[in-house]
Amino acid sequence: MLIDYFTGPELTVGPLYLLPCAALALVVGRGWATIAAIFGAVAITIFRDGMTHHFHSLLSGFVVWNLFMRFIFFQVFVLLLDRIRRDLADGQIKMIQRQTRSQKTSR
Repeated sequence: MLIDYFTGPELTVGPLYLLPCAALALVVGRGWATIAAIFGAVAITIFRDGMTHHFHSLLSGFVVWNLFMRFIFFQVFVLLLDRIRRDLADGQIKMIQRQTRSQKTSR
């Protein structure tokens, strides 16, 4: 995200990386949201760890660990929102089924 680039490592805008994950998980589903989680974890790792003065290599153990932990966090968020989306869809289907049953019995 450009905001992260311009604010530098002093200001954290990490939660903004969850917005695309949330939108995709709630609207489309978990597959595309997982891809957004991967891109978000990679982007925030590059901007956070890549802009620090201690940064020596993208493949250092700490960078890989941070990338993995960020992805796990994003993915848990995606899975929770996908579950909410599926539960809401199931609830709407059941509500429609109840309404059609009640309309048929009232005739």
